[in-house]
Amino acid sequence: MVVVRWIEAHFWAFLLLAMLFGLLVPLPTAYMLPLLKPALIIVLLLVFLKIDVIDILEKIKNYRLMIWLAFCFLLLSPILLYELFSIWDPQFAIAILLLSAMPAGNSAPFLTDVMGGNTSLAMSITILTSLIAPFTIPLLFHFLVGQEIAIDHWGLFYDAASMIFIPLTLSIILKPLIPRLIKRIMPAFSTINILLLFMIVVASFGSQKSILLANPLDLLWDLLLMYLVFIIVHIIGFLISWKQNKPDRIAIIIERSYMNNGLAIVLAAAAFPPSILILMVISEIPWSTTLFPLRWVFRKMKWLPKAGTDLVE
Repeated sequence: MVVVRWIEAHFWAFLLLAMLFGLLVPLPTAYMLPLLKPALIIVLLLVFLKIDVIDILEKIKNYRLMIWLAFCFLLLSPILLYELFSIWDPQFAIAILLLSAMPAGNSAPFLTDVMGGNTSLAMSITILTSLIAPFTIPLLFHFLVGQEIAIDHWGLFYDAASMIFIPLTLSIILKPLIPRLIKRIMPAFSTINILLLFMIVVASFGSQKSILLANPLDLLWDLLLMYLVFIIVHIIGFLISWKQNKPDRIAIIIERSYMNNGLAIVLAAAAFPPSILILMVISEIPWSTTLFPLRWVFRKMKWLPKAGTDLVE
């Protein structure tokens, strides 16, 4: 248990290590890439096994808030970001549209709990956006991108839907069949997911390392732009949650800012050109490091409870 808790407390270090591992260590990433979809399905399955999906959704009685958040997360902010960056670089805008259109990340409820936010609200946002995203992602690309890039819209819908609904269905089937086994191994779920995410990041960076290492200046420029995107996304989270109490605001900000970029990487590898995949891979860096400046901001605003601070430390 000590090892499990240490891994969970330092998950960000594992993600950064995975990036270096993928870039510097020669690995058979060509054989690892086909495993990304199954790995992500397992990640989602373990997340769904830890929660009662129906119960969480029933507990959310503020339907206006949930509709507002789903609209802002899956339609409004992707459109705003796409239009903003399409003025400067259409290719980068397409990548940001894909990234920002993703549902809230599977680890976002965990991050919300660490930061002292409303975990139930965070979990509900993750589930709701995960259920809606397979429908909104193809629609956004159909109406915004058009013929600028060759995309199989139905294939995109199938990939997104299968990677969300398959683990959701499996979790509903398995819970009543093997409840004792699930309860026994549940403490290790987060650690297993971190290790699976490690593999996903290694395979993603390793598959593109020849391009990444060949153009370090371009990589640095794209990384700076990606940090700008994440700053804007955090600001959007602050703005759309301004009427809520502090725990709810923390949940909304984190859920909006820490999207499911693992799903974005898998979709990029399946349906988009390598240039889009590289940008999705680069997004892992700000995704893994912006939590610490956000913690500092919460402290300055006196939003961060003492218990949350202790957990983060």
